[in-house]
Amino acid sequence: ALALARFQFLSRSDLSSDVHDDDEEWLSVSELASRALDIVSAASTGRRRRVFDAEPNLPLVRLHRARFMQVLINLIDNAEKFTDDNGLVQVSVTVDAQSRLTIAVQDDGIGMNDDDIATCTSAFGRSRDPLVRQRNGVGLGLSLVASIVDRLGAKLTIDSRLGRGTRVSVTLPEERSLRPNLRELAPAFAG
Repeated sequence: ALALARFQFLSRSDLSSDVHDDDEEWLSVSELASRALDIVSAASTGRRRRVFDAEPNLPLVRLHRARFMQVLINLIDNAEKFTDDNGLVQVSVTVDAQSRLTIAVQDDGIGMNDDDIATCTSAFGRSRDPLVRQRNGVGLGLSLVASIVDRLGAKLTIDSRLGRGTRVSVTLPEERSLRPNLRELAPAFAG
């Protein structure tokens, strides 16, 4: 729970501070995503089925570790929060032919309509749906995610249907990935 609390306190003002290239490092997104799922699961009071799936041989990606963990934890925490007991929370990491890595968090929870999606990506925006209002939160999770994703030059996609769940994916641009033909140099970059 302590690790979860550490990442929940990044705010919009934290994002406005200068981030230098020196603050970024070559990271394994699948390792970060797996760790984020473990952190949120340990802090969760509910019983959900959790699935983690990552393609083999994923490229390393140049990211700011704490900020990207914030993205992952917020997305997974939302999936947990809006999925009832015995529901499914799935985290997957894939890569396409252009080395664009996509991290997706999917649940079979209460879902959102299009208006709720627009509201939830704005600062302090919370759905008016009574089922959403019953869950705790201040309305910064998806807004913070959207800000960080935008700064990365990445794409945030939210697909959701009321009563059928939500899938939120972040697709990182190819220039952030270590090209497959350079993977043998990865230990030099990661150290």
